[in-house]
Amino acid sequence: MISVKKVFHKGDVEQKEFDALKQNISSTPVFALPNIRQPFEIQMDVRDYAMEAVLLQHGNPISFHSKIFNGVVTNYPTYDKELYALVLSVEKWKHYLMGKENIIHNDHQPL
Repeated sequence: MISVKKVFHKGDVEQKEFDALKQNISSTPVFALPNIRQPFEIQMDVRDYAMEAVLLQHGNPISFHSKIFNGVVTNYPTYDKELYALVLSVEKWKHYLMGKENIIHNDHQPL
């Protein structure tokens, strides 16, 4: 049996990175309770194969939504993917969004 001995030297830089990693792992985003009378914001991003969206109110997250696209949608042009992601997000959160003005943030200029 071969024994391999590795020595790990932990200095100031390593300790600082370890503490930052520990803080990020142990702290989760705090969801806010929605206020139906205030406007909501949707921030979304679309990649070639997936979409991500977050429902916000006053900068605080209310809900997250993501979806991996199937084979047909991956062949859509970018404009159609962005619009499809918006439709999915609005359908998911329609009980929050209906009946009031809302803000949608999108990084696709033509849309």
